[in-house]
Amino acid sequence: MRYVILLSLILGAVLFYRWRRTRGRPPRDACASPPQAPPASPIRTVRCAECGLVLPEKESVRLNGRAFCSAQHAHRWQERHPR
Repeated sequence: MRYVILLSLILGAVLFYRWRRTRGRPPRDACASPPQAPPASPIRTVRCAECGLVLPEKESVRLNGRAFCSAQHAHRWQERHPR
């Protein structure tokens, strides 16, 4: 009987300690970091057919299925490679 009382006192002390330790804390979800935004998609790049400059596809000039860094390079390439 003496061991049962001693065991219940120890168990009660452990439970009381854990209760006191977590009583003032916010819930675990509140401590979590906010969700991160998904990474941006990679920028597609192309190489100028005339000079070899690599630039974003949105900024390129297209002519006959080829990409150029400027309209001048597109016309220069077209003059040197007539069809």
